[in-house]
Amino acid sequence: MMQRYIDNHEITLPPLDVSWTYSGERFSEENFWSRVSLNPHQYYNTTHVNDSVKIKFDKSELCYDGERPTALELTYNASKLYIAINPPATFCKQSKARSFFPNSYLVLDVSKAVFENLTSEQCFHILSKGMSNWHWGHNAKAIKALDLINAENDRRQEALRREMEELNKKRQKQQEEEKRRRELYRQQLEKQALEREKQIKKQTWQNRNQVADFQTGILQPEATQAKRNEGIQKNHKVCLKEGYAEIKDLFEKGDQSNIIRDSYGQRWVKCEICGEIKPDYDFGSYGGLNHVNMGTCRDCGKK
Repeated sequence: MMQRYIDNHEITLPPLDVSWTYSGERFSEENFWSRVSLNPHQYYNTTHVNDSVKIKFDKSELCYDGERPTALELTYNASKLYIAINPPATFCKQSKARSFFPNSYLVLDVSKAVFENLTSEQCFHILSKGMSNWHWGHNAKAIKALDLINAENDRRQEALRREMEELNKKRQKQQEEEKRRRELYRQQLEKQALEREKQIKKQTWQNRNQVADFQTGILQPEATQAKRNEGIQKNHKVCLKEGYAEIKDLFEKGDQSNIIRDSYGQRWVKCEICGEIKPDYDFGSYGGLNHVNMGTCRDCGKK
């Protein structure tokens, strides 16, 4: 009955797609079969080898393991194809189909109910319909796809390399931008600190000038500030001349407890060596307890 069925029917062989897990390495004939699988349907990493085809075989013969049939051997133009029957896991201890490598063979997965009552008619019926519950176990044509698989692996590896380069460039750019932003923030903080320090110093000097004005009793704060504003508009030498005229008589009194300033706010000090009365910026050192308006001018300090 089996021979009569083959003689009158074509068997539909499933399409052959070589699927593999992308690893970035190149495949060789030695590691090919341990890293790929032959499937009747296309997967993510696949290379198509051949389409589904219908063949009427010349000869058929059952292969047995004891009393249990393990495969169907089909002959076509002196080439052999084996249909290995994969028993269900619940039926026997060894559920893996026998390998017929290096010959080409297909694996037919059957359920327990079908396997217990498997007949040749049922087997051929499944084969002739090209059902999806069988797959390639080995096919010599698959080894010819090595170049295509390696080319695809190389392409993916190059794409991954470029992707990593772009990612590194993007990360480096982000780091540089973050560094620049931090530097700008630091400079801004330093600038704000300098501005605060400047304002504090300015306010401190203003407070000192107001205290000195009250101590000398020359002018009230409002008048003193107005006089200072007036001095800003005048020539510096003119201000010094007018200021000297205001304070020279104060030094003759010998007061060493109150700071002597003119109406423009300029402090004056008398040199202990040469006896000249000069602005405080012309002195290297001056002031002290009971020595407020005395010091050593720069000229005398150089001698």
